[in-house]
Amino acid sequence: MDVDYDEDEGSKPTTRKIKGRGAEDDDRYAGKAGKFERLAHDDDEAGPARSIEGWVVVVSGVHEEAQEDDVFEAFAEFGDIKNLHLNLDRRTGFVKGYAFIEYETKSEA
Repeated sequence: MDVDYDEDEGSKPTTRKIKGRGAEDDDRYAGKAGKFERLAHDDDEAGPARSIEGWVVVVSGVHEEAQEDDVFEAFAEFGDIKNLHLNLDRRTGFVKGYAFIEYETKSEA
């Protein structure tokens, strides 16, 4: 029994079918369903962002070995800090380089 492996197989398609969201043009986000709620926007782009409970400032350039207390002490002079998030890298355990600081009022933020 001789088998010739050099022959082209016609049963395999040359294009790949894409599955999931975005594969086909659908009306999922058309009309009212595509309009998302937004917070009222001020004229100035930079500055604190309004959250449910206060005003959030995103701080970048935080040193990777900084502690939460260090960031808290550095920004406590501007006002009463309501919440502080210092995200850590799962692999290294060091700070990712940014922090979220939430103040009660916009003037503090």
